[in-house]
Amino acid sequence: MIVNRQAENSGAANYFTYEGYYAEQTAQHYTDSIIGAIKSLSLQQLALKQAGLPSDSLAVKKFGSKVTVQKSGPQLITIFVSGDSPAIIKTLWQALSSQTVAAVAELSKTGDAKVTLQALNPEPLVEDTSPTPWLLGLATFLGMVAWGVLVIGTWCYLRGEK
Repeated sequence: MIVNRQAENSGAANYFTYEGYYAEQTAQHYTDSIIGAIKSLSLQQLALKQAGLPSDSLAVKKFGSKVTVQKSGPQLITIFVSGDSPAIIKTLWQALSSQTVAAVAELSKTGDAKVTLQALNPEPLVEDTSPTPWLLGLATFLGMVAWGVLVIGTWCYLRGEK
């Protein structure tokens, strides 16, 4: 998502104005406010309702723990949603994204109407980040070897053998 603020057109092309600079500064600072709004429980509850999922306080807190928001540039916001099902992740991401855009549009009506929020890509990138089976097998094997060494070492120590 990108935060933008349109610069005012002063109508005077004969001299340089700093309006573009101030518009960019406004958008950069507004980005922090939007990140806070995305992390808010009320916006997450609206996203759950839009997705047709339970939106009680426990569900909202659980959803909030699965959402990560990063400021990936001065005016760029990246939203990560984790979960078990790619279809549900996609639905939740789209709901949270659309609720955020709607909230910013609503706030812009009463505040700075030139501040906008746009999704760079309306479709989220969904990837499977589950560990591979051979990695899990290797980790299990190494854990069992360490556990065995610890048990045998403790048993020998308690029996007095060296």
